[in-house]
Amino acid sequence: MKKNNIDDESVASFWGMCTYVAGLRRIEGFELPALEGLACGARPICFDQLHYRAWFREHAEYVPEVGREELTQHLIELFSKPARAVSEAERKQVLSVFDWKKLAGEFWEALR
Repeated sequence: MKKNNIDDESVASFWGMCTYVAGLRRIEGFELPALEGLACGARPICFDQLHYRAWFREHAEYVPEVGREELTQHLIELFSKPARAVSEAERKQVLSVFDWKKLAGEFWEALR
């Protein structure tokens, strides 16, 4: 099902129906969909790279950044285990850490 121009409440509802959210970017970047999914109760899956571990710490599942066939096997292994549910306490902690006002304030303060 393809959707365009989805309002925030619908996006949150979709993320909230998911167990996992993919954050498997091979080029370094911040995975906003992984964070949005986490905030709505979906556990991010990220490549095991320092920048992802620095941002997501214990909140994500990590897989090695390998080729497609080997990655598929790691995902099958991950999906064969019970999922680690995102607790309400974890969700609240994530929301407090990734607050845009706080992050933007820290960014501008660092520039001064």
